[in-house]
Amino acid sequence: MDSSNINKQDFVNYHSTKQKQFFKVFARDYLAYLGNPNPTNKQLAEVQTLLSQSWVQRPLCLDGRLTSREQQCLYLSSQGKSMKEIALFLNLSERQVGHHRNNIFQKLECKNIAEAIAKGLRYGELRPVDI
Repeated sequence: MDSSNINKQDFVNYHSTKQKQFFKVFARDYLAYLGNPNPTNKQLAEVQTLLSQSWVQRPLCLDGRLTSREQQCLYLSSQGKSMKEIALFLNLSERQVGHHRNNIFQKLECKNIAEAIAKGLRYGELRPVDI
């Protein structure tokens, strides 16, 4: 894939195709491992769907991961700190903390801080030992 002139949709389509190919090969190999070396197309499709639904996937975040300041804000939020407390602790204004939160929501594709904390844990932006 030529990365010189690529747009977001082409990137998503390319990786979606690669992901589908991965799950198809994985399903075929998994069935062969279980003793079915010649699965039908229906069997492949069912196992492929099952694997792709249960597979823990990271989000496709083209803007990059959270910055260290965003991670700090997310961590302090997971500790139950208010925006005012976070601002005092990090020596920021509440407005800056709000800006960092909005960036977190955008990057993790969520609507509130509880969802951001859950996704932060799932996607490795927060570790359970941090909370």
